[in-house]
Amino acid sequence: MSKPPAPQNVYFLAGSEESLKKDFIEKIKKNILGQESLATNLEIFYSDNIELEKVFEALLTNSFFEAKRIVVIKNIEKLKKEEKEALAEYVQNPGVLSVLILETSESNLSKNKFYKILQEHAQTFLALAPNPREKAQYLREHLAAYGITLTPDAQQIIHNQTPASFDEYRQFVDKLICFCIEKKKVNREDIFAVYKKPEEYRAFEIQDCFLRKDIAGALKIINNFKESGGEIYELMGLLGWVMRKAGSSPRALSSGGGHGARTSFGESSRDLSRRKFKKNLGALSRMDYAIKTGKIKSLSHIDCFLITLFCSSDLV
Repeated sequence: MSKPPAPQNVYFLAGSEESLKKDFIEKIKKNILGQESLATNLEIFYSDNIELEKVFEALLTNSFFEAKRIVVIKNIEKLKKEEKEALAEYVQNPGVLSVLILETSESNLSKNKFYKILQEHAQTFLALAPNPREKAQYLREHLAAYGITLTPDAQQIIHNQTPASFDEYRQFVDKLICFCIEKKKVNREDIFAVYKKPEEYRAFEIQDCFLRKDIAGALKIINNFKESGGEIYELMGLLGWVMRKAGSSPRALSSGGGHGARTSFGESSRDLSRRKFKKNLGALSRMDYAIKTGKIKSLSHIDCFLITLFCSSDLV
């Protein structure tokens, strides 16, 4: 994808590598609009809240001072059936006033009827992770630009001890250059210093941390979850599962029987009442609502929630 794309009226851009797709769109903009084009000649729509009337209005409107306008629709895998049908009809007979770019993060296109139509009538580009040879070439070229060389021991581990995603790989190369710019050489230790593989994320071990009241262990699992690229809503689902499982046993929900019987949390069974268990889930429910409404977007808030959960006398 280093060469400028040939001129077309419709492009289909698929794959998981966001940086490659961004580069592709920038090349289209440069080829069609030039460096100093007006912002009004580029419009971007997102499929989760799209209005097709506005899309077609943009496609059929003359651009200002340019031959064509560029219209981008992102995340087309989220389009509704009728929206896909309308766009499929357009790409089979596109207008001449605009260039349409349809983007998706999906790369398995063979079983999707909509994608087949796009592949047939649009110029298709797949933004996929490069193979080891392409990554090695990228690394050599960028290190050479700064007069930096790779030692033999570094070459032996460079492919196994680096990120798989090209987006992350480019960031890794930039950090490596900054780390070794003065000594002009990259050895094995430098690679380990710049990129540390995240520890394996074993999500359901967080249940054991609940049982042991091990807040340090729980926070470590959350950190591994972040480094593994986990989403905040996935973590909330996991916490809900753990808390329900921990509180659903007869002993955990006992309101006082057993005269000193111990629960799996190491407390007297009468101390773990149904009321406290419901309060626990209520706190989780409020956190979940804040996430879904956009009030909380960072996983760091989960750390604070866990600390509250472990330390409060009212929560398990």
